[in-house]
Amino acid sequence: MVTETAYLSPYWRPWGATLEVTPGQADIPPGTSAVFQCSLPLDESIIRPGCTNDQGFRLTAWRIAEDTDEQWGSCFYFIRPRVRTRTEIYKADRYESDLSIYGAGQPGH
Repeated sequence: MVTETAYLSPYWRPWGATLEVTPGQADIPPGTSAVFQCSLPLDESIIRPGCTNDQGFRLTAWRIAEDTDEQWGSCFYFIRPRVRTRTEIYKADRYESDLSIYGAGQPGH
């Protein structure tokens, strides 16, 4: 049995994001596993209310072989950056099947 060397690599990393993986690669002895810690800091300009900015990317595990790198597996991740909002309802009226709500929405803390 041989010790394998592996690393993670993103495919289609979301714009405005930087993927940090620790360790950069890991030696994995037979019968064991490795844990990679990932962080995805986002640029403040992409964080806003709504779902129009939802993005996704694939994170792939690779094994370093003698002549080439071989794909071990991958997962797809969705990124849904949001700004916290606060909604205040001042008044609500109901008449038959109609509901009218009066209030305001604003960025929260």
